Amino acid sequence: MKLPYQNALPKAGFDAVIALTALALALGIRFWADLFSAVETPQALKGYYQDMYLLHAPILVAAVLAVFGVIGIYTRKRFYARRFRALAVAQGVTLAFGILVAVVYLIGKGDNLAPRVAYLLAYGFTLAGTLGTRLGKHYIESHYTVEPTGRPASRSIRKVLLVGGAGYIGSQVARDLLAKGYQVRMLD
Repeated sequence: MKLPYQNALPKAGFDAVIALTALALALGIRFWADLFSAVETPQALKGYYQDMYLLHAPILVAAVLAVFGVIGIYTRKRFYARRFRALAVAQGVTLAFGILVAVVYLIGKGDNLAPRVAYLLAYGFTLAGTLGTRLGKHYIESHYTVEPTGRPASRSIRKVLLVGGAGYIGSQVARDLLAKGYQVRMLD
């Protein structure tokens, strides 16, 4: 039995990993910048940025997954299914980071906000990661043919009648069908 959103689970997982990695990279870059210019000890800075990551990570993942789900990125609704995919992803990432900043501001009344550069870096990395994976997938699907190997167990068709199998095209089709495990009978 196939679940309705079974194909969306791997996509959501990858999006969550991309958002978490982007946040970690952004906070790490800001940590190293502060390490050379701050008066605080490295241990205090490390604790501060770890707390920032632990506070922001679950909120960011929830915001990204919720916004992408509502926009229809996982279910391929009309707006996402056409040529506006990159725009839908960019809107989703922008809205998710807006939600992140608003929720963190409301939770801590402004005390728990990370440095602005970290938000901008995390936004840029998340946008680049989500758009990059989708563009990479589109490139691979458009330039390469992805076929399953062997015959799937659920296929009920095992015998094929190939009309015109003695010609050049028919013989090539017959060879391909035999390689995929079909029983081929030709009629010419």
